[in-house]
Amino acid sequence: MKNLLTLFSLGASVFAFAQAAPVQPKDGWKNTREGNESYKKKDYAAAEKHYQEATEKDTSASVANYNLGNALYRQKKFKEAESAYANATSGNNKDSLSRAWHNLGNSMLEQQKYQASINAYKQAMKMNPNDEQTRYNLAYAQSKLKAQQPPPS
Repeated sequence: MKNLLTLFSLGASVFAFAQAAPVQPKDGWKNTREGNESYKKKDYAAAEKHYQEATEKDTSASVANYNLGNALYRQKKFKEAESAYANATSGNNKDSLSRAWHNLGNSMLEQQKYQASINAYKQAMKMNPNDEQTRYNLAYAQSKLKAQQPPPS
């Protein structure tokens, strides 16, 4: 009888554990990946939505903010893109930082914020001094700023 009771207890505990729902690992990049899929399909509004969620939930908000900036930029939402890129200018990866500063400069340039875009391009150049596209954009922004100033009397 004692063996039967022990066997019953053991069986009940195994049954109880077998019924527990398995713990699913948290997917720290789910929203970012979904945003990437939408972005590839050129559905920038859907990508924006996924990236916005990713900035709140995913593992790397910096990557999500950069991608969000790209989706917003493609929709010509330059002010919002500026904010997203600004949020992506943190971290230690010089290549990622260079691209974030470069695109921040682009979004400011589109808004005719020439001095601010020049400052952003200079930050990008600090991260990647060999980036010819950033060098070109910096020179272009400087020429736009100079043209905007009144000629000397």
